[in-house]
Amino acid sequence: MLAGPTAEERAVSEANVAQMQAAVELAQAALDKTQLKAPFAGTVGNVYARVGEMLATGQTVIAVGDLA
Repeated sequence: MLAGPTAEERAVSEANVAQMQAAVELAQAALDKTQLKAPFAGTVGNVYARVGEMLATGQTVIAVGDLA
C-alpha cells in the first residue's frame, strides 16, 4: 500500500473514470431533450400540453408571441 497503485490498477481506475464521464454526458444529453426552450423572448399566449404528458417530435406545446 505504501508503494501506491500498480500501473494496472491505475489503468483500470482511469478507464472507470472515462466510463463514468461518458455516462454523465449521456445523462446530460437525455436531460437536454426533456427541456423546452423558446427560440426567442416573448409572451406565452397558450399552453397546449400538461406536465407529465408524452409529446411527439414537432408537436406544438406553447404559443409564444412578441407583443411589442
